[in-house]
Amino acid sequence: MDITPAIQDHLEERLGKIVTDLEGMIDVHAILSVEKYRHKAEITVKGKGVTFHSEDETKDLYGAIDSTVEKLDKQLKKHRDKIKEKRPKHGATIKDLPIQ
Repeated sequence: MDITPAIQDHLEERLGKIVTDLEGMIDVHAILSVEKYRHKAEITVKGKGVTFHSEDETKDLYGAIDSTVEKLDKQLKKHRDKIKEKRPKHGATIKDLPIQ
């Protein structure tokens, strides 16, 4: 399948919104395929110790790209929330603790 400039621009635009927020992401790999009436999009994002993968298949290639990116965005948000929960809360320091 040949990738048209319009498809490439759409993919870069959709991925650009979520990938720019990520720190340390090393590689983004997208596979687009068409089999008769099935359009499939697979996207893998690799970073420091983490890999996110999403894929979807629809009747429209643009729809497949959009839904795949949405699934990937949900995974990334879940990962960010998980990291935030593990960080120590600001405001409490050792100096503030009562001495016994």
